[in-house]
Amino acid sequence: MLKGILSLFANKHVSHKSMSKVYSVAVYKSQVEERLLFNPLAQHTSGGSVATNKTIILTNDFEPGILGETLKHALKISETLDKWDGSLKDDLIQGGKVKNRSQFVRKFSLVSVTYFADKGIIKLTVNKKYKSSGFIAERNDPVFELSVESTDADLGNMLLQAFDLCI
Repeated sequence: MLKGILSLFANKHVSHKSMSKVYSVAVYKSQVEERLLFNPLAQHTSGGSVATNKTIILTNDFEPGILGETLKHALKISETLDKWDGSLKDDLIQGGKVKNRSQFVRKFSLVSVTYFADKGIIKLTVNKKYKSSGFIAERNDPVFELSVESTDADLGNMLLQAFDLCI
């Protein structure tokens, strides 16, 4: 039976050239202090995304135009990294001023931002806390979409709205 199942996938090849270029940023907002962490992600060879060492930290300035500008800058960093090379490691624990991962999850909310280059669309996904180990986005969670041509203020306002829905 296993041999039959595996044969279903044997001739299925996904052309990486036909896949859309996607760039991502994980944006974390502290629930304790005025602090946002913009963490550009690089694509791992396995197909997933990996944190980088290029985190941008904003404190006390949550004006929508600045948030949108910072988010676009973080997406540009993700675009320039293209592939994860093993040397890129991020220390969100240090940037978040916390002692460990579970404390980070308790003190921060997450909005995942994805830029689909071929469509010119930026998608913001609200995430929920998953126990004390991380964050998760489920099928029915709110998702916001904007054109990459949107103003920085529109993008920043949408980011703030997404954070209002984080649990």
